[in-house]
Amino acid sequence: MSTNQTKISFCILFLITLIDWVGFGLVYPMFSAMVFEHGNLLFSHEPSDLEKGLWLGALLSAMPIAQFFFSPIAGALSDKKGRKHMLLITLVLTIIGYVFSFYAAKSQNIYLLILGRITIGIGAGNVAIISASVADLSGENQKVKHFGFINMAAGLGFTLGPYIGGRLSYNESLGGFSAPFIFAGLVTIISLILVHFFYKETNHNLNRSDLTPFKGAQNFIKAFTNPTLRFVFLCAFIFCFGWSFFWEFIPVYWIKEHNLNTMQIGTFYAYAACFYAASCGLIVRKISSILRPQGIYFLGLIGLSITIGLILFDSNLKSLWYYIPLQQSMLSFIFPTASAMVSMSVQNNTQGESLGILASINSSAFSFSPLVSGVIVGTSHLSPIWAGSLSMLIAAVIFYFGCIKNKFTLRSLLRNNS
Repeated sequence: MSTNQTKISFCILFLITLIDWVGFGLVYPMFSAMVFEHGNLLFSHEPSDLEKGLWLGALLSAMPIAQFFFSPIAGALSDKKGRKHMLLITLVLTIIGYVFSFYAAKSQNIYLLILGRITIGIGAGNVAIISASVADLSGENQKVKHFGFINMAAGLGFTLGPYIGGRLSYNESLGGFSAPFIFAGLVTIISLILVHFFYKETNHNLNRSDLTPFKGAQNFIKAFTNPTLRFVFLCAFIFCFGWSFFWEFIPVYWIKEHNLNTMQIGTFYAYAACFYAASCGLIVRKISSILRPQGIYFLGLIGLSITIGLILFDSNLKSLWYYIPLQQSMLSFIFPTASAMVSMSVQNNTQGESLGILASINSSAFSFSPLVSGVIVGTSHLSPIWAGSLSMLIAAVIFYFGCIKNKFTLRSLLRNNS
């Protein structure tokens, strides 16, 4: 592929990721408010806070549970059939999911809303395909930078998504809670058009091996027996569990402690994602030329544990304007480097499969966390803070002993030293 075509492919992947995350981010300010502030619209009775927590957990976990099962399959199919073909299929499924969600919000049917989230989760298998496409286009020393570039697009999308979603859902004249789903479906159609007309296939090493219905489960089990990657996958699971607990349920803390509405919550999410995108595009690209991925990942876990935990000691709402940029900068060190570490450890013809396993592990944590944390948040609105901070610390300790100690010296974590 020529240099110009490579640049065009990166730009298209950037735009697809941006648009996808606008759609994903639209709903984040809504679900906590739908369940905890307007629960009477979804239920035939007034549920307790514990019951609300359970339903919120079900809503938040439905999408990543579906993604958990489909990501390895989507990634492996993209190795076998090509990236473009599978991207088109997943985008169509995502659009169908938003149609289900729109009708669910209109009819105030929580079961249809969960079905919509499941369908969107199946479509979200394109995360593995996009990651594999980035790996196709990247040299070994470029992967952290390029994954950071794509994560920057995700951050920008998540800047716009919650901000728009918060305002659309807050304005009843625009359709209230149903309006963001229509918007999400429309922007996903734009992604579909971009892929169909402008995306060029990046996978020129098709994997002809057979794909069985149990391939994803087999690969998931195999991941934790891989001596090179098992600690990376374990830390990814613990990190995603803690981040999901914190970031998906922190609106409950904001509502209970500071009486924020969906528009204000959307503003905080957008503010956070803006700094995440900036850090992925600027800080990560710079630090990746100084530190190896292992050093960046470890630094991100330690920093995130500290910056989340600080909220327990300072509940002033104004302090969030300072804590959030620090949290998002540390977060940007983690996602791109995890993808880079996995990609650098496998062969070219299994990039989609391996990155699909990583996406599946991440989504399994994002699905398991709400099921557990929904109950806990129903009893203590402070739990997202201490659970998030503690999870990052545990992941950092495991990563240090499993991936850094006895393998790297402090000096060898620098790019220019071995």
